[in-house]
Amino acid sequence: MKLYDKSPVKRVFLDNIKEKLNIKNIDIKNDIYEEKIEADVVVCRAFKKLEEILKISREIVEKPHKLIILKGKNAQSEINNVSLGSNYSYKIEKSITDDNSKIIIVDVK
Repeated sequence: MKLYDKSPVKRVFLDNIKEKLNIKNIDIKNDIYEEKIEADVVVCRAFKKLEEILKISREIVEKPHKLIILKGKNAQSEINNVSLGSNYSYKIEKSITDDNSKIIIVDVK
């Protein structure tokens, strides 16, 4: 598993948790642009605007994948304002932690 976070403070926190829990198979990185990503599932929380997430997904994830994007109450209007194309399908789920938040699940073919 690879975790990407540009915040040095958050990376240190993640490294500490990784060590305390003795987790071996997690790689914590700074920059998503360093390499192509081969993933079946990409989860984004407080990352970028939806349009940018979709663009990055097209550019750096090399195979069909699923995007799980945690968003707020405006999730539907955000997805209405982007051009998905025929190789994308999506659904919106309610968050179980916040009644106002939504989760956008996008299948990228």
